[in-house]
Amino acid sequence: MRTLLALPAVALGAAASLVVARDRHRWVVGCGSGVGEGALPLALAAQARGDDVAWVVRTDRDAADAAAHGIRTVRGWGAFVATLRAGVVVITHGFGDVSRAGVHGAYLVHLWHGIPLKHLHRDAPGWLRIAGVPDVAPVRRLLREAHRRSASRIRLLPVASERAASRMRSALGLGAETVRVLGDARVDVLARGDEPAVRAAATALLDRSGALGRATVLYAPTWRDGKPDPAVPTADEWQRIAAWLEAHDARLVVRSHPHGLGDYAAGAATSDRIGLLGHDRLADVTPALPGVDLLVTDFSSIAYDAATLDIPTLLLAPDVAAYAASRGLYDAYATFSGGRHERTWDALLAWASDVAEPGAARDERLAHARVLVADHVTAFGGSTQRVLQAIDAALGHGEPPAEPSAPASVVAAWRDGERLRLRIDAGATTPVAVRLRGARETIAGELAVGETIEASVPLTRSRWGGPRLVLPSDAYVVEVLDVSGARIELAPPASLPKPELALDARIAIEPREASLAVVLAPPLTDAERAPGAQRALQRRHLGSPEPQRAVMLEAFYGTAASCNPAGIDHALATIAPDVVRAWSTVDGSVPIPEGTVRAVEGTEAWWRIRGGARALVVNDWLRKRHRRMTHQKVVQTWHGTPLKRLALERGGQSLRTRIASRLEGRRWDVLLAQNPFAAEHLRAAYAFRGDVWQLGYPRGDVLQTGDRAAIRARLGVPADVRVALYAPTWRDDRIAVVDHVDVAALATRLGDGWRVVVRGHARSHAGGGLELHGEGVVDATTYPDVAELLVAADVLVTDYSSVMFDAAGLELPTVFAVPDLDDYRDRLRGFTFDLAELAPGPFARTLDEVEDAVLAAGPGDGWDERRRAWRERFAPLDDGHAGERVVQRMLAEGIL
Repeated sequence: MRTLLALPAVALGAAASLVVARDRHRWVVGCGSGVGEGALPLALAAQARGDDVAWVVRTDRDAADAAAHGIRTVRGWGAFVATLRAGVVVITHGFGDVSRAGVHGAYLVHLWHGIPLKHLHRDAPGWLRIAGVPDVAPVRRLLREAHRRSASRIRLLPVASERAASRMRSALGLGAETVRVLGDARVDVLARGDEPAVRAAATALLDRSGALGRATVLYAPTWRDGKPDPAVPTADEWQRIAAWLEAHDARLVVRSHPHGLGDYAAGAATSDRIGLLGHDRLADVTPALPGVDLLVTDFSSIAYDAATLDIPTLLLAPDVAAYAASRGLYDAYATFSGGRHERTWDALLAWASDVAEPGAARDERLAHARVLVADHVTAFGGSTQRVLQAIDAALGHGEPPAEPSAPASVVAAWRDGERLRLRIDAGATTPVAVRLRGARETIAGELAVGETIEASVPLTRSRWGGPRLVLPSDAYVVEVLDVSGARIELAPPASLPKPELALDARIAIEPREASLAVVLAPPLTDAERAPGAQRALQRRHLGSPEPQRAVMLEAFYGTAASCNPAGIDHALATIAPDVVRAWSTVDGSVPIPEGTVRAVEGTEAWWRIRGGARALVVNDWLRKRHRRMTHQKVVQTWHGTPLKRLALERGGQSLRTRIASRLEGRRWDVLLAQNPFAAEHLRAAYAFRGDVWQLGYPRGDVLQTGDRAAIRARLGVPADVRVALYAPTWRDDRIAVVDHVDVAALATRLGDGWRVVVRGHARSHAGGGLELHGEGVVDATTYPDVAELLVAADVLVTDYSSVMFDAAGLELPTVFAVPDLDDYRDRLRGFTFDLAELAPGPFARTLDEVEDAVLAAGPGDGWDERRRAWRERFAPLDDGHAGERVVQRMLAEGIL
């Protein structure tokens, strides 16, 4: 919003800059978090050599801090005038650090405030959305152009490594001439962190917290976009933290993020070993790090700073899935954390006890710190002078500073069939492994070491015993590792192959993340990707299409070939084998049934069959591109009996949403319902006026016909163990897999005789963020058919997912893990009936309760009668023949 409101002032400032001369010896400096960060050492260095430096302040506290360093201050109109006349302007957080209206024409230096882990700006989800402003195309275009113009004013953005440079270039849309590996002036003090005077000064800064103790534990959580820190200890946890500190003669210094939320005052009131070091007491925490013995954080870039000092870091992140999905991370969280993080203070204190003493646990944390440094810090120490030298060179005085070069390089890169191959000049490095890292998965490759080093990584893979298919659309970074597990920086080759269509994908190889990345995208031709091409294809093939005896099937917007459309497809193959069955998919990575045709969305083939098919069978909204054809019928199967309120049955929906829901319902000719209850509520939710077929759910046919032994074999689950299937639904306020149940802990508690199979909802696949690992845990989020997982299971653990109604067909024992029941029922969605009154299994709100309920589940557990009633009410027709009934009805009514 500030960007939009500032546009008129920026325009006036730009006009004023045409008549006001700038002086390269005049500097204006600002910092969004006070007088500190990289701006302070750079300002002091410029002032020490005779430049006129002014610091823009907004509070008396900042003015006093600047004066303590001997730097004059400006504010208000004076800040605008000073910025307008300055030859060099330095900022750390944004143009608002100085006078936004006066920066036009200055040599603008942006000193970023940490190595980026979280996605920034253009890379972040929703970067063009502003609260209170309509999310419409004209506004997005205006914001995109405003961001582009703002970023174009940045002349220098120094970073600590080529990996960080790659991220900042992507986030801000800047080139290599602007984002340069000169180091981070903010952490120059850390390069002298082992000096007694520096440690003494750091300890004095930490003493401002008032906490007492021999050793210092620093807790520094990150900003959560206006939400409170979910790890703020409870009263009981504060007591246990205080006891741990007493036992270890330590103090806990809490440093909340300058923009973060969280009330830690109860901790300081609990013990004199707990103190607060907020922004009001210390503007910049970096100089205090040399006095820290142990760091506790979550997603903060302070972990990289601590790593340069060999400070062991423990990760406390109860909201990994939600945060990683809402913000996006440049690295998998497991890479950042070293493969371990805790969700509770009790678990973290146990970990801290191990790390506090010499031994394997401490050695592992120190080794991970060295990996973080090797991965992210190649220019360290002396950064202030390098940045100063770069500024002078840009302004025509002196030579530019040398920048570190990559220790290894890619000589050549090419696609060889289903693999990407690289020839590498390793220099003085010793590569031992190679992998492809995408946003949602990592794929191991092969390394051949001889006279030359060749790396080979697969571009296809088979999942769950299916065919080999291209990897899902994503940018996969090639990571070559050394013996410590650190990633070796690779300079790109002189030339790279041009993008090509192969393996049912568009394949491009490009420099990224101090290495190369293979970018896989849907296999659209250049003509299909061109501006206006999709509208032209729509007009051509939906204008006067030629009818085909074909059906186009789509599930979950083309991300899977599953659910009810798959059950109908199976029946079609037997009853009407002459009907062409085409699956609409987002790309070539989605497995489709044997004997069907793939139609990737946006290709000309997709548009052709979309317009010509006699039937569209879908399980979700048709979206904007649908146009009703006179020869075509839409069979909406939906994807479950609704417990949660949908569309028009939800309260508080905007007029726009209600209109969209009614329009969507008018696009359908037939609505399939699992039972009379679903028929009533789905009809009401979408104001549907057509025929509702109550024929059972085709996706449940496999419940009666599935091969339990074969399914378990695909899952890697032994025949002699019991399976608890955890299948939560999605949440409107997050896109990640729901992680209310600690599946690794549950598997450990259940023991060797159990496996916990986890199935995230289809809507949460793209969110990523949840790292499902641990002894006895099977991540089946990508398994193509959730009904088959029910066949393999002995107990279902769910929350509000419609899978509870599919499980009725087996009378499968069900446990409801519902720690957020009140919030979900009363605020987030609302229920169509009282679940507690009818539920065929117990409610569990804690992990202890989930464990007890799972172990007790089965015949004779007191829920048999409820399970029978549940089946009669919600799955009376799930008898293994629902798909046949639907196809026979489609034939009888002339739809096919």
